[in-house]
Amino acid sequence: MSRTYLSYVPADVPDDAPVLVVLHGSFQSGETIRTATGFEFDQLADARGFVVVYPDGYGQGWNDCRELAATPARQENVSDVRFINDIVAEMSDRYGTSADRYFAVGYSNGG
Repeated sequence: MSRTYLSYVPADVPDDAPVLVVLHGSFQSGETIRTATGFEFDQLADARGFVVVYPDGYGQGWNDCRELAATPARQENVSDVRFINDIVAEMSDRYGTSADRYFAVGYSNGG
């Protein structure tokens, strides 16, 4: 399965920097939540030295494990945990970020 995401990497990101994963709400995308937050996570990353990742949920949603959730990710039991772990590993390989220090924040279905 092919999945997509946006990332923001400060020009002077330190080695072993943490990664912040920002999860959007239903019917949104990584780009939508990045814009809706006014690029403030990017600005904070510049100030504090970390990488920000904005993944795109499968079918514009996440498998949040609610039994009655109607998102395609839930209905098809898509592994969002695996997707996020793969992104963190890719950031570590590509930019030298920490593979152990990653954090998540989310809105609505992404929360």
